[in-house]
Amino acid sequence: LKEAVVALAKGEAVHRDIGDSDPERMAAPMIADYLKAKEKDWNAAGITMEIVPVNETRHPLAYAVGRATETYEPHKGRVVYLTYTPEGPVDQTILLVGKGITIDTGGADLKVDGVMYGMHSDKMGGAMVAGFFETLSHLKPKGLKVFGYMAFVRNSIGKNAYLPDEILITRNGKRVRIGNTDAEGRLDMADILDEARLQAMKSINPHIFTIATLTGAATRSFGTLTVSMDNGPARLVKMAESLSDAGDMIADPSEVARIRYEDFQVNYPLSDWEDVMQFNDKPGATSNRGFTFPMGFMCIASDLDKHGCASDHPIPYTHSDIAGSAGGIGTLATGSPLRMVIAMKLRKILLVVGPMLTALPHYNWAMKHNPKLTAALGALHSLYVPIQVREMTSTKQKFNRLGLFQFGDKLANSTLAVSQGVAVYRDIGNGDPIRMAAPRIAEYLEERRAAWEAAGINMKIVEPNERDHPMAWAVNRAVKGPIDQTLLIVGKGVTIDTGGADLKINGGMYGMHNDKMGAASVAGFFEILSHLQPKGLKVFGYMPYIRNGLDKHAYLPDEIIVARNGMRVRIGNTDAEGRVILSDVLDEARQQALKEVNPHIFTIATLTGAAVKAYGKVARVRYEDYQVNYGISEYEDIMQFNTLPGSTSKRGFTFPMGYLALISGLSNHGLSSQSPLPYTHTDIAPSSGGIGTYGTGSPLRMYANRFILPRVLP
Repeated sequence: LKEAVVALAKGEAVHRDIGDSDPERMAAPMIADYLKAKEKDWNAAGITMEIVPVNETRHPLAYAVGRATETYEPHKGRVVYLTYTPEGPVDQTILLVGKGITIDTGGADLKVDGVMYGMHSDKMGGAMVAGFFETLSHLKPKGLKVFGYMAFVRNSIGKNAYLPDEILITRNGKRVRIGNTDAEGRLDMADILDEARLQAMKSINPHIFTIATLTGAATRSFGTLTVSMDNGPARLVKMAESLSDAGDMIADPSEVARIRYEDFQVNYPLSDWEDVMQFNDKPGATSNRGFTFPMGFMCIASDLDKHGCASDHPIPYTHSDIAGSAGGIGTLATGSPLRMVIAMKLRKILLVVGPMLTALPHYNWAMKHNPKLTAALGALHSLYVPIQVREMTSTKQKFNRLGLFQFGDKLANSTLAVSQGVAVYRDIGNGDPIRMAAPRIAEYLEERRAAWEAAGINMKIVEPNERDHPMAWAVNRAVKGPIDQTLLIVGKGVTIDTGGADLKINGGMYGMHNDKMGAASVAGFFEILSHLQPKGLKVFGYMPYIRNGLDKHAYLPDEIIVARNGMRVRIGNTDAEGRVILSDVLDEARQQALKEVNPHIFTIATLTGAAVKAYGKVARVRYEDYQVNYGISEYEDIMQFNTLPGSTSKRGFTFPMGYLALISGLSNHGLSSQSPLPYTHTDIAPSSGGIGTYGTGSPLRMYANRFILPRVLP
């Protein structure tokens, strides 16, 4: 153990020597000298080293990044190749590609307003690879072969600097259109990543990694944590998850994100001039999915996109963005075919879903009833008529009959039930702030009382605390037969969000009538329950509907509000109202859960702009997401925390869950408590749909497919 600790420490020392040193002490030639000094010891441990100047033919993209400095010898770029070969047989090969920008000025897209400060750390990815080999040299693990690739260049501005709109040719012949010279990291790695790909095809059980301080979006999304993401073959072995688990064991935590089709799509060419776009013309920190689409670019530029699960040569590839963790200086299917049918005024539609003959066994979405269910829900999505169109025009529906070919009664009935739930979700969620003000939502739900009660759903609607806006919740109590699971679902229902005293300005209020989509999801879930009536599942729903307005009585920053359980809450920003309206009903849900069989609590909310900037598959709540909400004086027990919009706060979509757990008392029901209560928070700000679209049905369909449909479909 002591030997391992020393080896790790020596590896970290190399990492820090290279990564933390200033851009003159660790310019590319001096990094080469530093590594050359280790060559003798590394050779003895089975490590070979090759260091070459950045070459316009072999490394054209990295060369372009460093072009402004190529005439100045002390700053000329270097590429380092390392290979560790163990004694005995090899059973695993990893190929590490590290970003090595020795100083990032932004180039022609110059970093201004002081943000260039600290950019000497932009070589931390390459430094990490070097440190990894230092550790290898001491521990000499058997069975593991390792290749390392590091391109050290300086991204400077000058008369020879590369520019936006340039078309660069990669080593494999792809034409790359530059969008922003400050997105240089993906260019620095693209050509050596292609070399790693070719090497992987000749290696035993290979897995490629890129490690880079790549995007401000990763810092915005995950604070000081690394975020890792897998391509398809890597996801099959759950590499990003296993990295996270391994890091947790030794205090090097990381998060996991998922790469999706749109992360490739945004890099596709816009004209005949290029094969791939470097895409963003603005900083990654302000781009949606800013830390995932660069991996899409690197896959395309290096041809790794040709090595997916369905290829002849699948190659697992994992990208780790360490921008947050390296340390500082101190949409759904469009429904377009159905829109075409509607435009042609065809009123009788037959939906036929063919067999997925080429689907691989792990494509769960293509198995069993899933393709038919998805296709039918997509059709019904396009055929939906909004409530205000139904009420204000002669258009009541867009079709007379929709045939579902070879669906079977159970699947057809389940599809219809889910679509009816989604319709309730859209009626409430998309209705404007007058049509779906809180009292009128109550009226809408009252119209469903008879049908819901016939299905065993009880509903109670009350007016809280002298407000005109009621708080509504539906409770499914009359479950026939034994209960094996209880869900308690709390949905945010802000009927219009002006921001309150922290007023949304510059057009930011537009579309905020959709801020009730979380509560609309709960109502839609109960509509599905009323039709399918699954056995064994008991559900409680809580929907506080309130308008966040601005007048002389509005709540203000610095106010201390006392929650129903006596906790004193200091308000930091009135535009963080979602967590405030969920607080008390979440506490009620907690108390109810303590009396129920196998309970699980959920909150669903269009809560943070940070989720729009950052969304991935799953995020993890950590200690710091609680810590930032702790009281800072004797006046309060808990801070509502942020004085900035959530979209500009680090970990902006995770710490609200920490607040909710603290204010509701759920923080007292962790794994080590006498009464552990499972609690899951779903932020649907990115997925619920905008003002120009129907509500997407997210996450309603996901929740229905997880908890209801398995009980009613074979």
